[in-house]
Amino acid sequence: MCSSDLAIVSSLYAPNGQGGAERVAQDLAEGLAARGHEVHVLTLGRASGFGHATLNGVRVRPVPLRNLYWPFPVSRAPWPGKLAWHAIDAHNPAMASAVDGLLEEIRPELVHTHNLAGFSAAIWAPAARRGLPLVHTLHDYYLLCPRSTMRKGERNCDAPCLACRAVTLPRRALARHVGHVTGVSRHLLDRHLERGLFAGAGASVVYNGFGAPAPERERTSGAKPRIGYLGSLVPAKGPDRLVDAFLRLPAGAAELRIAGAGDAGYEADLRRRTARSEEHTSELQSR
Repeated sequence: MCSSDLAIVSSLYAPNGQGGAERVAQDLAEGLAARGHEVHVLTLGRASGFGHATLNGVRVRPVPLRNLYWPFPVSRAPWPGKLAWHAIDAHNPAMASAVDGLLEEIRPELVHTHNLAGFSAAIWAPAARRGLPLVHTLHDYYLLCPRSTMRKGERNCDAPCLACRAVTLPRRALARHVGHVTGVSRHLLDRHLERGLFAGAGASVVYNGFGAPAPERERTSGAKPRIGYLGSLVPAKGPDRLVDAFLRLPAGAAELRIAGAGDAGYEADLRRRTARSEEHTSELQSR
């Protein structure tokens, strides 16, 4: 098999950030490196951040963030500062220039982008200008919503509001540079395609997956189904809806296990929900 130089872009990457999107990017990068490819991961770093490093065969290249502040985890900056941050991130030529310099140095044969908050979609332009095949994986609604969640308050948004459409207009225009787009779910991919993004690009669904094999268990006859949730305990992920749906099942029909971490107040509310009925078997573990 011929080896290639490949560039993967992810806002966060190990050892910084261990969310699902970062895990997917890391698993992909290390899998490609194990197959003999030279893999370079471009990830955000603070101005005084870590230098270049090799992690599990992958060359990690930090790109200093050129914006008003470091946004991870979610910043508590005053709303005028947040508005300015998102306005810069809508089309950040400084980040595009920094990535362009690294592409000149690396000379990859393909660029694969994941979460882009902080980089901005402007980094697609130098990749396209160099004639590089460009693949993007959708993990959230960053291209349609500055918050990346398509939520306002306690409800999901059926469509981007006027403010979101204005802020994300440059991202939508830049999406024309992508040659192939993948989504981690059919629903996520379709919501972007229905709004005209990635016109003319190839599109496919690639579900999240990791290299660690799941333990094999044989289900005994008559055993209750066990429903599990492992992830962030935040409203946007919907574990509260899962609990409410579970409690509508007939008593004793199934078991529910929830594990993760999140806002302390939201976790406390989930615990109250899971303890609502003694007839249902449920458990919440947080870290």
